[in-house]
Amino acid sequence: MQTMDIPRVLDICCGGGYLSKGFQDAGFEIDGGVDNWRTAIRTFTKYIKAPGKLIDINDFFPTKKDYDIIIVGATPCQDFSRVNTKRNVF
Repeated sequence: MQTMDIPRVLDICCGGGYLSKGFQDAGFEIDGGVDNWRTAIRTFTKYIKAPGKLIDINDFFPTKKDYDIIIVGATPCQDFSRVNTKRNVF
């Protein structure tokens, strides 16, 4: 039986790794994550068990690989969320 390569993911703006976790649960391999927030990188590496790198996205340009790569990104939502804008609502 022929085996299929496991899809690999690089998470850009990875935050705590919650988007990566969904891909991980779906059978993808997480190669790593990048973010410009130190606390998020610490959470990502502990939660996802993949390398995280503190980097400014403007300085990051992935090089061509000899395999397909899926790049995902979840931009921060904390500053834009309308949830619980009034104290003690939830």
